[in-house]
Amino acid sequence: MNYFRKHYNAPGSPPGLLEPRAEAAPCRVQLLRYDAERYLLEDDVSPRQCAEWLARGERLWLNLDGRPDPALLAQLDESLGLHPLALEDVLHGDQRAKVEDYEDHLFLVLRRPSWVGRKLAIGQVSLFLGRGFVISIDETGGDLFAPVRRRLETSPGGRIRSNGVDYLFYALVDMVVDQGFPILEGYAEELEELELAVMANPKQRELMDRIHESRRELMFLRRALWSQREALAQLLRTEQALIGEGTLVYLRDAADHASHILDLAESYRDMSAAVLDLLISALNRQMNEVMRVLTIIATLFIPLSFVTGIYGMNFDPAASPWNMPELGWRYGYPGVLALLAAAGGGMLWWFKRKGWW
Repeated sequence: MNYFRKHYNAPGSPPGLLEPRAEAAPCRVQLLRYDAERYLLEDDVSPRQCAEWLARGERLWLNLDGRPDPALLAQLDESLGLHPLALEDVLHGDQRAKVEDYEDHLFLVLRRPSWVGRKLAIGQVSLFLGRGFVISIDETGGDLFAPVRRRLETSPGGRIRSNGVDYLFYALVDMVVDQGFPILEGYAEELEELELAVMANPKQRELMDRIHESRRELMFLRRALWSQREALAQLLRTEQALIGEGTLVYLRDAADHASHILDLAESYRDMSAAVLDLLISALNRQMNEVMRVLTIIATLFIPLSFVTGIYGMNFDPAASPWNMPELGWRYGYPGVLALLAAAGGGMLWWFKRKGWW
């Protein structure tokens, strides 16, 4: 995961400037025209056509799957009157979740977590809600809103087809927010696996790297989820002319999901810290065991070194009867060995009795 990528215009650039990004990718454009009786899906539609259909009073959902280029965003501005500052945020991406009310349309930025292999990726999803239209832009691609599109297609009497575009807006918000649940479920399984691995064998070299990576990803995930919860809370706190009272009930449920997901992320971040502490504790315990064995060995040799050091002084017994007379004893050497063995054995017995070994 590239944690620190940031895109912005050069300092001093005018606000709302749409400059191309070096890593621009193809963007698929889909338009859905629907009501309670019909459902029409069209690909590669020009935003100028959307303005014509809106003038006829049709309900539209324009879905951009991928990162749009400045030319396409400029067409959206020209045809639908989207605010240039919002389009600049769409182009640059990597924005914190937020909501902006531009009077005739709403702009909402959400953060979408996903797995790329075994790595966490956090992309931006931008939503516009206007009079008669919804625009969704998922810069990561992958057809995120396919389940919502299937509901539109297969449920003529469903809530999305029967209600206004504000309910479709809610359905898209709920889809993005709920992406956090499977991601956090994956972290729960990973942390449980790491905990069992630490208990089984803390000396595994990859454990520290895996725990650190999980903690770092959870930290960035929590930061994204925090701003997302605040954005939805702000959306509910302010009076919105484009959102009906009936849809606000469902948006409160989506905001509740966002709070729940944030609570889970914070819990798993704390769990990752606990697993790291468990690993450090297990390694310290093993190190203490090693140090205890080495200390016992060193302690055993203290009296043995003392006795052998005495007999290493090399006094001549012939010079004085007090100069180590036991050197002339028949069983002096076996006696010293027996003394050393008794001293070592006695100390081991004492350590065992005290529970030190």
